[in-house]
Amino acid sequence: MSAIEFYNGTRQKVSAGVLVEAAEKALKKMRQTKSGLDIILVGETRIRTLNRLYRHQDKVTDVLSFEERGMDWKGMPADDKFLGDIFICIDRARSQAKKFGHGLNQELAILVAHGTLHLLGLTHKQMEDRGWGMGERI
Repeated sequence: MSAIEFYNGTRQKVSAGVLVEAAEKALKKMRQTKSGLDIILVGETRIRTLNRLYRHQDKVTDVLSFEERGMDWKGMPADDKFLGDIFICIDRARSQAKKFGHGLNQELAILVAHGTLHLLGLTHKQMEDRGWGMGERI
């Protein structure tokens, strides 16, 4: 069973269940059901700061994934693995949902799945080769 935590760093109301379900689905597809991760919703200022500090790109982005390496994670059994953190910009997700003609929860679920696959080590090319695009068909 996966251990997924959700943190909303914004004042926006979203369905945590939809996001956790998207991560669980991606983990199951990759046979990583004994893995944990954190999903963190942030605004444009925070995602831009993280993108500048860690990717050296001074711009707003939709999702960033940060792998944890070699850390013990309290609360998970010893044979389980904590994968890392997924930061999602709620403002960018909202504008992308409008652009692509679907709801905010669907866009957030796509971004969570995409971020989860990155935590598992998949590149954009590997996702594309499997026909998963941004994670919407997992």
